[in-house]
Amino acid sequence: MLSVIATGTLVAQAEAVAPKLGAACAKLNQTQVAAGYAYTCIKSGKKLVWSRRVKIAVPVPAASASPTPSPTLSVTPTVSSAPQKNNLQILYDSINQQISKGDLSTIPITRIDSPDMDTSAADKVFVDMTNALSLWVSRLGPYKQITFLFMNQNDKLWFDQQTTRLEGRPDTYWWGSVHNPGDANQEHGRGTFANGSSIFDIYLGTQLTINNPMISHYHEVVHMYQQSYWQNRGYQLTPPWFLEGQAEFFAEATASPLKDVGSQRRMEIRSIPGLTSHPSNPSAQDLLDLIHKCDGDLNFTFNNGLGYTLGMVLNEYLYSQYSVDQVQKLMSDVTTGTSWKTVFQSDIGNSYEKFELDAAQYISDQIRQIS
Repeated sequence: MLSVIATGTLVAQAEAVAPKLGAACAKLNQTQVAAGYAYTCIKSGKKLVWSRRVKIAVPVPAASASPTPSPTLSVTPTVSSAPQKNNLQILYDSINQQISKGDLSTIPITRIDSPDMDTSAADKVFVDMTNALSLWVSRLGPYKQITFLFMNQNDKLWFDQQTTRLEGRPDTYWWGSVHNPGDANQEHGRGTFANGSSIFDIYLGTQLTINNPMISHYHEVVHMYQQSYWQNRGYQLTPPWFLEGQAEFFAEATASPLKDVGSQRRMEIRSIPGLTSHPSNPSAQDLLDLIHKCDGDLNFTFNNGLGYTLGMVLNEYLYSQYSVDQVQKLMSDVTTGTSWKTVFQSDIGNSYEKFELDAAQYISDQIRQIS
């Protein structure tokens, strides 16, 4: 039996014109099957377009001497049930279809290596990060300039000089903290925005073994995408879980064609129940309470890594329901001074409260699936 998750009605027969991703459609939430794929009609801005293409398979009845009825499609309309195991890869495939490589030469990129930097090591990371960045070129906002700084554990003084020159003051938080203890066998990153440019400091210890592609590189370039709209205002404009969660979800989705990201995702999801009221068996209500706590407490979210874990699954659910274009419009419109909840309602077409309620059930389902 074929089960299709949808928010509308499944139309089994093809219309006169087969749907195509991005093409206009007539009825919001309509789902149509054509050429082995199910398409859903979504609202993108003021237009209705076909999106969320899902490959389907119709079961073939066993051979029989007597005639057998034709197979039919069984539809389960729901927005909160966990997808089948292969639906995560279907979601990743959909994301990668919506994001296409662009020409890096169209954006200003500057690379600065410290005098003590092993350029061959920096080359490897730079290639991996610019490969990931190429996926976002066509989606960057108005602030497109990007500066990379490469350094190792011997370059603290040089780093202070560069941050003073580029940002107007030395960094007093990153180097020497848990985010960069100054070790010789690790890679650490720091991102900020100053003087019209996204600035990314890449720390590569001299004893580090670099194994590309790295999910962390794909994560960091999503921050470049975010900063092209928000500069350094991301935490002011969005819920505390959104920034790191979006970067982590997109990193896993876009890196998935190149490497297995499943173990990292499972690790992140398994860390969530311990921060709920019932760690051994959290309910959807427990998870909704945790989401609400994140909404109102940046320090709690940041100190417990919930942007990377809970935020990743919240973004996973968000992008399973809405297109990259819809969420990107939300990212742009929230810079106008209108609140996140108001813009969410207008651009997404659903209340933020209803989204969180459905997402809590989705996260509960995901925790049960991997337990």
